[in-house]
Formats: sequence, C-alpha cells, structure tokens
Amino acid sequence: MASASERIDHLLSSMSGLYQQDPAAFERCRQELLQTAIASYPSQWQSRARGLQFVIDAKLNLCHDPVSRLNCMVEMFWDGVLQFQQILQHPEQALESRKLRRPANVLGLRRSGPLH
Repeated sequence: MASASERIDHLLSSMSGLYQQDPAAFERCRQELLQTAIASYPSQWQSRARGLQFVIDAKLNLCHDPVSRLNCMVEMFWDGVLQFQQILQHPEQALESRKLRRPANVLGLRRSGPLH
C-alpha cells in the first residue's frame, strides 16, 4: 500500500503531465479535487472553505500567464502567514475585530428566463 506522500507525489506528477497535454482537462480535474476535498470537511466548515476558494479563484483569474499566477499565489500565501502572525502576537485585537463584524445577508438569486 502506497503512503500518503507517495500518492500525493503520483497525483502531482500526473496533474503536471495533464496540464501540458490538456489544460481544460487539468482545470476540470483541479475543480473535482477541490470539491472532493471541501466535501470531506466537517459540514460547518464547508461553506467557509467554498468562500475562501471563490476568493482565491477570483484573484487568480486576474492573472493571464503561469508566472503571474504563481506570483499571485505566493503573495496570497505570505499575506496569510502575516495575518496569522498578527493574530498570534495580538489575539485580543483579532477577537475584537471579529466581534465588530456582522454576518452578511445572502440573497438567493433565481434565473428568470433563458439567457441570450
């Protein structure tokens, strides 16, 4: 039986090859893997994970080439590390800022007819 690390290495190598051969198939596979991963989360965290993934995808969609996309991912990573560091150093401020937030009202949108 292969270890988790070996399975991940195999998956990454096959995804790399897939991207070179068929970027559209790579994107479909990427979306499927993300949805599978999010579905495996506890139900109370799935909505948050989908929201975070939406934000990540929106930022990455602004990038039009692989190098700028990679730079954007690195920037998002380090922004997250800095935010985490701030929370660790000043937890009272983080808690206070979260108390001031109010949950957003989400409106359901319905399709009213065929799009042309």
